[in-house]
Amino acid sequence: MERSPQGISRQFRIDLQLKLLRRDWSGIAQAEPPPEFSEHTRETALDLINFFKGLAALRDPDGSPEGAVAFFGALHQQHPHVAAYSMNLFAAEISHLLGTGGFTELHGFSLVRGRQILAEAEQAMLHLREVRAPDLEIFNSNKALLLLALGQSDRAYGVLACTPPGRLRDNLAAYSAIALNLAGGKRS
Repeated sequence: MERSPQGISRQFRIDLQLKLLRRDWSGIAQAEPPPEFSEHTRETALDLINFFKGLAALRDPDGSPEGAVAFFGALHQQHPHVAAYSMNLFAAEISHLLGTGGFTELHGFSLVRGRQILAEAEQAMLHLREVRAPDLEIFNSNKALLLLALGQSDRAYGVLACTPPGRLRDNLAAYSAIALNLAGGKRS
C-alpha cells in the first residue's frame, strides 16, 4: 500500500521530532529529504531539516548557539512571518550572547548587542502571523531574561507580570523573583 505525499511529509516531520526527543543529534545532522518528494515538498523539507538542526544546535550540550543563530537567521530571513523561526532566532541569539552566564549583567559591546537583539525581536514580532499564546509566553520569558541581563529588572518584571501563566509558569515565577530582587537592590 502506497502512502500519500501528505503521509510521507507527516512521517518525515515525526521522524525528525523523534530524533530531537531522543537527542539523536547526528541523525538530525544527516537528515535528507526523501527522494520521492516533489521539488516544492523538498524545499519545505529542507527548511524543516534546518529548523531541527537549529533546535539541535541549541539543545545539544556540545552544540553551538552560534550555529543555531545561523540556521534560524536564514529561515527567518526567508520566512519573516513564521513565528517559530523568529522565536527560536531570538532564543538562539540570547543563548549565544549570554553563554553559560544566564543571569550576568551585560557591559560594553555585549550590552549594545543585547539592546540590538531586543529591538530586532520586538520589530519581528510586529510582522508575525498567527502568534499563539504559548509562543507569546516563550517570547516574553526570553525577553525578560534578556532585560535582566541588560540591567532593566523593572521592565523585566513588567513583562512577566503581564504574561498569563502557562507551560512556563515556574520559569516566569523564577524570573519574576529575580527581577523583583534586582529592582529592590537598585532602589535601596
